Amino acid sequence: MQTYSDSKLEGLEDQLRKMKTQVDDLTRTNSELVNTRNRLTTENGDLQRQVRDLENNYGAFSKNKGQLQSQLDDAKSKLEEEIRVTTPALFALSHVHCGPKKVSNSRIITRSYLKPRQ
Repeated sequence: MQTYSDSKLEGLEDQLRKMKTQVDDLTRTNSELVNTRNRLTTENGDLQRQVRDLENNYGAFSKNKGQLQSQLDDAKSKLEEEIRVTTPALFALSHVHCGPKKVSNSRIITRSYLKPRQ
């Protein structure tokens, strides 16, 4: 009977060692998972902050884009108006024939440049 009890005791002690090893492994795994969760929580907070910053920057860039587009449209309108107003005058001037005129020092003045005496 002693032998049976001893072998049963050894079997139970062996099971206890295995369970303690499993508990140690599970504790280590749990600790690693907690550390990973904490790291991911921190990273998530950082990423959420970056997203907020990017959204704010996007809003500012969109506002600036709108302002620049408005300024560009205004400049285009002014240019188109200036072209509309000046084109007929330029067209009329291009058809007026002005010959060269003699001036003092025998220089000839043409439309867009001066020629020295030849």
